[in-house]
Amino acid sequence: LGLLREVEVWGQGEVFYRQTGVLKRAKDAKDIERFERIRRERENELELRVVRSSTQSLPGFIYTPSAYAVDSPRYLESLRAACEGRGARFRRELVRSLKSLRREDYSAVVICAGAAVGTIAELEGKFPLRLSETFGAEVDGAAPNLHMVHPEDHSQLLPVDPSLLGQCYVVGQPGGRAVLGALHSNEPVAAEDAIAGRHLEVSRGSGLEEDSRMEEMGRGVVGKAAGLFPGLLSSAGLDRVHCGVRALPPKSEEGRLPICGKLGDGEWYLLGLGARGLLYHQYLGSRLARAVISGDETALPEVTRRCEKK
Repeated sequence: LGLLREVEVWGQGEVFYRQTGVLKRAKDAKDIERFERIRRERENELELRVVRSSTQSLPGFIYTPSAYAVDSPRYLESLRAACEGRGARFRRELVRSLKSLRREDYSAVVICAGAAVGTIAELEGKFPLRLSETFGAEVDGAAPNLHMVHPEDHSQLLPVDPSLLGQCYVVGQPGGRAVLGALHSNEPVAAEDAIAGRHLEVSRGSGLEEDSRMEEMGRGVVGKAAGLFPGLLSSAGLDRVHCGVRALPPKSEEGRLPICGKLGDGEWYLLGLGARGLLYHQYLGSRLARAVISGDETALPEVTRRCEKK
Protein backbone atom coordinates (compact mmCIF):
# COMPACT_ATOMS: atom_id res chain seq x y z
CA LEU A 1 0.00 0.00 0.00
CA GLY A 2 2.89 2.35 0.76
CA LEU A 3 4.31 1.81 -2.73
CA LEU A 4 0.89 2.40 -4.33
CA ARG A 5 0.68 5.75 -2.58
CA GLU A 6 4.21 6.72 -3.57
CA VAL A 7 3.57 5.82 -7.22
CA GLU A 8 0.33 7.84 -7.10
CA VAL A 9 2.35 10.89 -6.01
CA TRP A 10 5.07 10.24 -8.59
CA GLY A 11 2.40 9.80 -11.25
CA GLN A 12 0.99 13.29 -10.60
CA GLY A 13 -2.15 12.07 -8.88
CA GLU A 14 -3.11 9.21 -11.22
CA VAL A 15 -5.60 7.17 -9.17
CA PHE A 16 -5.44 3.42 -9.83
CA TYR A 17 -6.58 1.92 -6.52
CA ARG A 18 -9.51 2.28 -4.17
CA GLN A 19 -10.50 0.85 -0.83
CA THR A 20 -13.44 -1.50 -1.33
CA GLY A 21 -13.04 -4.04 1.42
CA VAL A 22 -13.37 -7.70 0.50
CA LEU A 23 -16.15 -10.07 1.52
CA LYS A 24 -16.14 -13.86 1.52
CA ARG A 25 -19.41 -15.70 1.92
CA ALA A 26 -19.85 -18.63 4.32
CA LYS A 27 -21.39 -21.73 2.81
CA ASP A 28 -22.57 -23.09 6.15
CA ALA A 29 -22.18 -22.85 9.94
CA LYS A 30 -18.81 -24.64 9.81
CA ASP A 31 -17.45 -21.82 7.64
CA ILE A 32 -18.64 -19.27 10.19
CA GLU A 33 -16.74 -21.09 12.93
CA ARG A 34 -13.64 -21.21 10.73
CA PHE A 35 -13.96 -17.49 10.03
CA GLU A 36 -14.22 -16.81 13.77
CA ARG A 37 -11.03 -18.79 14.38
CA ILE A 38 -9.18 -16.85 11.67
CA ARG A 39 -10.40 -13.56 13.14
CA ARG A 40 -9.10 -14.49 16.60
CA GLU A 41 -5.75 -15.64 15.23
CA ARG A 42 -5.24 -12.42 13.24
CA GLU A 43 -6.79 -9.86 15.56
CA ASN A 44 -3.45 -8.15 16.25
CA GLU A 45 -2.54 -8.00 12.56
CA LEU A 46 -5.67 -7.23 10.58
CA GLU A 47 -9.22 -6.05 11.15
CA LEU A 48 -11.64 -8.83 10.26
CA ARG A 49 -15.39 -8.79 10.81
CA VAL A 50 -17.42 -11.98 10.98
CA VAL A 51 -21.15 -11.50 10.44
CA ARG A 52 -23.77 -14.15 11.08
CA SER A 53 -26.83 -13.69 8.89
CA SER A 54 -30.29 -15.11 9.41
CA THR A 55 -31.02 -15.50 5.70
CA GLN A 56 -30.90 -19.00 4.19
CA SER A 57 -29.04 -17.82 1.07
CA LEU A 58 -26.30 -16.17 3.13
CA PRO A 59 -25.39 -17.88 6.43
CA GLY A 60 -22.85 -15.15 7.03
CA PHE A 61 -19.55 -13.78 5.82
CA ILE A 62 -16.08 -12.59 6.75
CA TYR A 63 -15.19 -9.05 5.76
CA THR A 64 -11.84 -7.26 5.55
CA PRO A 65 -12.45 -3.48 5.38
CA SER A 66 -8.80 -2.61 4.69
CA ALA A 67 -8.67 -4.45 1.33
CA TYR A 68 -8.02 -2.46 -1.86
CA ALA A 69 -8.90 -3.02 -5.50
CA VAL A 70 -6.02 -2.12 -7.84
CA ASP A 71 -6.21 -1.38 -11.57
CA SER A 72 -2.98 -3.27 -12.25
CA PRO A 73 -2.36 -2.14 -15.88
CA ARG A 74 -2.66 1.53 -14.88
CA TYR A 75 -0.55 0.91 -11.78
CA LEU A 76 2.24 -0.69 -13.82
CA GLU A 77 2.16 2.15 -16.34
CA SER A 78 2.47 4.67 -13.50
CA LEU A 79 5.22 2.64 -11.84
CA ARG A 80 7.22 2.60 -15.06
CA ALA A 81 6.75 6.35 -15.53
CA ALA A 82 7.84 6.94 -11.93
CA CYS A 83 10.98 4.84 -12.45
CA GLU A 84 11.81 6.69 -15.67
CA GLY A 85 11.41 9.96 -13.81
CA ARG A 86 14.10 8.74 -11.43
CA GLY A 87 16.57 7.82 -14.15
CA ALA A 88 15.65 4.22 -15.03
CA ARG A 89 15.85 3.32 -18.72
CA PHE A 90 13.63 0.69 -20.35
CA ARG A 91 14.29 -1.16 -23.59
CA ARG A 92 11.69 -3.45 -25.18
CA GLU A 93 13.46 -6.45 -26.67
CA LEU A 94 12.82 -10.18 -26.99
CA VAL A 95 15.67 -12.02 -25.26
CA ARG A 96 16.22 -15.60 -26.39
CA SER A 97 19.58 -16.20 -24.72
CA LEU A 98 21.52 -14.91 -21.75
CA LYS A 99 24.49 -14.51 -24.09
CA SER A 100 22.94 -11.34 -25.53
CA LEU A 101 22.74 -9.85 -22.03
CA ARG A 102 26.22 -10.95 -21.05
CA ARG A 103 27.63 -9.08 -24.03
CA GLU A 104 26.12 -5.86 -22.66
CA ASP A 105 28.51 -5.94 -19.68
CA TYR A 106 25.80 -5.31 -17.07
CA SER A 107 26.93 -5.36 -13.45
CA ALA A 108 23.98 -7.68 -12.69
CA VAL A 109 21.09 -9.36 -14.52
CA VAL A 110 17.81 -10.31 -12.81
CA ILE A 111 15.55 -12.78 -14.61
CA CYS A 112 11.88 -11.87 -14.04
CA ALA A 113 10.41 -13.56 -17.11
CA GLY A 114 7.50 -15.28 -15.37
CA ALA A 115 6.00 -18.18 -17.28
CA ALA A 116 8.09 -17.23 -20.34
CA VAL A 117 11.38 -18.04 -18.60
CA GLY A 118 11.59 -21.27 -20.58
CA THR A 119 11.92 -19.32 -23.84
CA ILE A 120 15.44 -18.28 -22.76
CA ALA A 121 17.72 -21.00 -24.09
CA GLU A 122 19.89 -21.51 -21.01
CA LEU A 123 16.89 -21.57 -18.67
CA GLU A 124 14.56 -23.98 -20.48
CA GLY A 125 13.44 -26.62 -17.96
CA LYS A 126 15.72 -25.22 -15.25
CA PHE A 127 13.06 -24.18 -12.74
CA PRO A 128 10.24 -26.33 -11.25
CA LEU A 129 7.40 -24.10 -12.39
CA ARG A 130 3.97 -25.36 -13.46
CA LEU A 131 2.44 -23.29 -16.26
CA SER A 132 -1.29 -22.57 -16.07
CA GLU A 133 -3.41 -20.99 -18.81
CA THR A 134 -5.72 -18.63 -16.93
CA PHE A 135 -8.80 -16.67 -18.01
CA GLY A 136 -10.49 -13.57 -16.64
CA ALA A 137 -13.56 -11.69 -17.83
CA GLU A 138 -15.31 -8.32 -17.77
CA VAL A 139 -19.10 -8.03 -17.75
CA ASP A 140 -21.68 -5.27 -18.22
CA GLY A 141 -24.97 -4.92 -16.36
CA ALA A 142 -23.79 -6.47 -13.10
CA ALA A 143 -25.79 -5.72 -9.97
CA PRO A 144 -23.79 -4.07 -7.16
CA ASN A 145 -22.14 -6.67 -4.94
CA LEU A 146 -23.69 -4.90 -1.95
CA HIS A 147 -27.12 -6.17 -3.04
CA MET A 148 -26.02 -9.67 -2.07
CA VAL A 149 -25.82 -8.65 1.59
CA HIS A 150 -28.93 -8.39 3.76
CA PRO A 151 -29.76 -4.69 4.43
CA GLU A 152 -29.54 -5.31 8.18
CA ASP A 153 -25.85 -6.20 7.73
CA HIS A 154 -24.86 -3.17 5.65
CA SER A 155 -23.71 -1.35 8.79
CA GLN A 156 -20.84 -3.85 9.05
CA LEU A 157 -19.44 -2.72 5.69
CA LEU A 158 -17.74 0.36 4.34
CA PRO A 159 -20.13 2.67 2.43
CA VAL A 160 -18.77 1.31 -0.89
CA ASP A 161 -19.46 -1.73 -3.03
CA PRO A 162 -17.31 -4.58 -1.61
CA SER A 163 -15.17 -6.90 -3.69
CA LEU A 164 -16.16 -10.56 -3.42
CA LEU A 165 -13.83 -13.50 -2.91
CA GLY A 166 -14.31 -17.26 -3.00
CA GLN A 167 -13.32 -19.82 -5.62
CA CYS A 168 -13.05 -16.75 -7.81
CA TYR A 169 -13.29 -12.96 -7.37
CA VAL A 170 -15.71 -10.24 -8.43
CA VAL A 171 -14.61 -6.61 -8.36
CA GLY A 172 -17.35 -4.10 -9.14
CA GLN A 173 -16.56 -1.14 -11.39
CA PRO A 174 -18.40 2.14 -12.07
CA GLY A 175 -21.33 1.97 -14.48
CA GLY A 176 -22.43 -1.58 -13.71
CA ARG A 177 -19.24 -3.23 -14.90
CA ALA A 178 -17.39 -5.96 -13.02
CA VAL A 179 -14.06 -7.75 -13.38
CA LEU A 180 -14.14 -11.50 -12.72
CA GLY A 181 -11.57 -14.25 -12.40
CA ALA A 182 -10.08 -16.63 -12.63
CA LEU A 183 -10.60 -19.90 -14.49
CA HIS A 184 -7.81 -22.32 -15.39
CA SER A 185 -7.89 -24.55 -18.45
CA ASN A 186 -6.61 -28.12 -18.51
CA GLU A 187 -4.95 -27.64 -21.87
CA PRO A 188 -1.17 -28.09 -22.09
CA VAL A 189 0.60 -24.77 -22.36
CA ALA A 190 4.11 -23.88 -23.52
CA ALA A 191 6.46 -21.13 -22.39
CA GLU A 192 6.07 -19.50 -25.82
CA ASP A 193 2.38 -18.95 -25.04
CA ALA A 194 3.38 -16.74 -22.10
CA ILE A 195 5.24 -14.12 -24.13
CA ALA A 196 2.04 -12.17 -24.77
CA GLY A 197 -1.48 -12.30 -23.36
CA ARG A 198 -4.63 -12.70 -25.47
CA HIS A 199 -7.73 -10.51 -25.35
CA LEU A 200 -11.18 -10.76 -26.90
CA GLU A 201 -13.90 -8.14 -27.17
CA VAL A 202 -16.91 -10.44 -27.46
CA SER A 203 -18.99 -8.19 -29.72
CA ARG A 204 -16.15 -8.15 -32.25
CA GLY A 205 -15.38 -11.86 -32.17
CA SER A 206 -14.26 -13.22 -35.52
CA GLY A 207 -15.90 -16.62 -35.20
CA LEU A 208 -12.51 -18.28 -35.55
CA GLU A 209 -11.83 -21.31 -33.38
CA GLU A 210 -9.53 -19.44 -30.97
CA ASP A 211 -12.05 -16.60 -30.47
CA SER A 212 -14.83 -19.14 -29.89
CA ARG A 213 -12.71 -20.89 -27.29
CA MET A 214 -11.90 -17.59 -25.59
CA GLU A 215 -15.60 -16.74 -25.41
CA GLU A 216 -16.44 -20.21 -24.08
CA MET A 217 -13.83 -19.86 -21.32
CA GLY A 218 -15.10 -16.35 -20.55
CA ARG A 219 -18.60 -17.69 -20.05
CA GLY A 220 -17.08 -20.33 -17.79
CA VAL A 221 -15.58 -17.55 -15.67
CA VAL A 222 -18.99 -15.88 -15.40
CA GLY A 223 -20.64 -19.16 -14.42
CA LYS A 224 -18.03 -19.82 -11.74
CA ALA A 225 -18.30 -16.27 -10.34
CA ALA A 226 -22.09 -16.42 -10.34
CA GLY A 227 -21.86 -19.23 -7.81
CA LEU A 228 -20.57 -16.85 -5.14
CA PHE A 229 -24.07 -15.47 -4.44
CA PRO A 230 -27.50 -16.43 -5.80
CA GLY A 231 -28.52 -14.00 -8.54
CA LEU A 232 -25.20 -12.16 -8.48
CA LEU A 233 -24.66 -12.01 -12.26
CA SER A 234 -28.12 -12.92 -13.51
CA SER A 235 -28.45 -9.69 -15.53
CA ALA A 236 -24.78 -9.38 -16.58
CA GLY A 237 -23.53 -9.80 -20.13
CA LEU A 238 -20.05 -10.95 -21.12
CA ASP A 239 -18.07 -8.09 -22.67
CA ARG A 240 -14.35 -8.95 -22.68
CA VAL A 241 -12.18 -12.00 -22.05
CA HIS A 242 -8.50 -11.99 -21.13
CA CYS A 243 -6.06 -14.89 -21.13
CA GLY A 244 -2.53 -15.22 -19.82
CA VAL A 245 -0.16 -17.86 -18.49
CA ARG A 246 0.77 -18.05 -14.81
CA ALA A 247 3.94 -19.68 -13.51
CA LEU A 248 3.04 -21.55 -10.33
CA PRO A 249 5.92 -22.32 -7.97
CA PRO A 250 6.39 -25.53 -5.97
CA LYS A 251 4.64 -25.66 -2.63
CA SER A 252 6.41 -24.79 0.60
CA GLU A 253 5.21 -25.21 4.18
CA GLU A 254 3.88 -21.64 3.90
CA GLY A 255 2.09 -22.28 0.61
CA ARG A 256 2.97 -21.44 -2.99
CA LEU A 257 5.46 -18.64 -2.37
CA PRO A 258 7.64 -17.22 -5.18
CA ILE A 259 11.20 -18.43 -5.72
CA CYS A 260 14.21 -16.16 -5.99
CA GLY A 261 17.95 -16.49 -5.61
CA LYS A 262 21.31 -16.43 -7.31
CA LEU A 263 21.63 -18.14 -10.68
CA GLY A 264 25.33 -17.59 -11.28
CA ASP A 265 27.96 -14.89 -11.25
CA GLY A 266 26.04 -11.60 -11.44
CA GLU A 267 22.81 -13.37 -12.45
CA TRP A 268 19.72 -13.63 -10.24
CA TYR A 269 16.08 -14.67 -10.64
CA LEU A 270 12.64 -13.85 -9.23
CA LEU A 271 9.96 -16.21 -10.54
CA GLY A 272 6.76 -18.05 -9.72
CA LEU A 273 4.66 -15.15 -8.43
CA GLY A 274 1.58 -16.94 -9.82
CA ALA A 275 -1.58 -14.95 -9.07
CA ARG A 276 0.09 -12.83 -6.37
CA GLY A 277 2.44 -10.55 -8.26
CA LEU A 278 0.93 -7.37 -6.83
CA LEU A 279 1.17 -8.79 -3.33
CA TYR A 280 4.82 -9.85 -3.45
CA HIS A 281 6.59 -7.71 -6.05
CA GLN A 282 7.49 -4.74 -3.84
CA TYR A 283 8.66 -6.75 -0.85
CA LEU A 284 10.68 -9.33 -2.79
CA GLY A 285 11.94 -6.73 -5.28
CA SER A 286 13.35 -4.71 -2.41
CA ARG A 287 14.95 -7.75 -0.76
CA LEU A 288 16.37 -8.92 -4.08
CA ALA A 289 17.88 -5.49 -4.83
CA ARG A 290 19.56 -5.63 -1.41
CA ALA A 291 20.93 -9.10 -2.17
CA VAL A 292 22.23 -8.08 -5.61
CA ILE A 293 24.01 -4.98 -4.29
CA SER A 294 25.61 -6.86 -1.42
CA GLY A 295 26.18 -10.07 -3.37
CA ASP A 296 24.67 -11.91 -0.41
CA GLU A 297 21.89 -14.38 -1.24
CA THR A 298 20.98 -14.72 2.44
CA ALA A 299 19.40 -11.25 2.24
CA LEU A 300 16.48 -13.10 0.63
CA PRO A 301 13.84 -14.88 2.75
CA GLU A 302 14.98 -18.47 3.26
CA VAL A 303 11.69 -19.95 2.06
CA THR A 304 12.06 -18.23 -1.33
CA ARG A 305 15.50 -19.85 -1.78
CA ARG A 306 14.05 -23.38 -1.58
CA CYS A 307 14.33 -23.98 -5.32
CA GLU A 308 16.59 -26.78 -6.48
CA LYS A 309 17.60 -25.65 -9.95
CA LYS A 310 18.19 -28.38 -12.53
